[in-house]
Amino acid sequence: YLASWQSQAIYIGRRRALSETFNTMYPHCDSGFPRLGTIAFNEALLTTPNSVDRALELRGETSGRIWLLFALFDHNRFLCEGDMAVLDRTISTSQKVLELTPDEDENLAKKLHWTGGNFLLRYDRTGNIDDINHAITMLCRAVTLQADDSPHLLQAIRDYAGAHLSRFKRLGDAEDFEQAHFAHTKVLGLIPDEHPGKPGYLNNLGSLYMARHDRTGD
Repeated sequence: YLASWQSQAIYIGRRRALSETFNTMYPHCDSGFPRLGTIAFNEALLTTPNSVDRALELRGETSGRIWLLFALFDHNRFLCEGDMAVLDRTISTSQKVLELTPDEDENLAKKLHWTGGNFLLRYDRTGNIDDINHAITMLCRAVTLQADDSPHLLQAIRDYAGAHLSRFKRLGDAEDFEQAHFAHTKVLGLIPDEHPGKPGYLNNLGSLYMARHDRTGD
């Protein structure tokens, strides 16, 4: 599906952005370790005597924390190795995490954002429209669950707008353009002129207009 350098650039950018988002959400996890350290950590987990049997045993438990742990390990491995089978497993496990997370959980928005981001990564690799539809649904909910002063809101809106932009490029639906435009405008309204990320957010809005020009010639 990644037939052009533009698509490859989008995919690489999303991997980097999701990694940054992940580190912000879960700074205590090993995703912040160096690349080789993360691989070694996962390999140690899987080669320790009885660890696999214990892992399978834990998967049978209903604790959301256990399922989240598995999702985090697979997430780290995918970012290091790029193995699609690992990304598939990450998404499946993170969906289980969401099933076990009550609506009142203070981390629900984070989990929705992270899972939606992984769906976006898989869409970039496969072009499966169902993946981007799932991503938009989860990211929309992640945005609506957060207050305007949430430290994670800007990242969630950015990814929500990016998902609509990708679907607009694919299908040309004006509603996707409008949703992306609304999201970008909201971000710019939340940050002051001196915000270090403002040039990037303005660039995102410009990219949206360029995408519409490419579609309509306007």
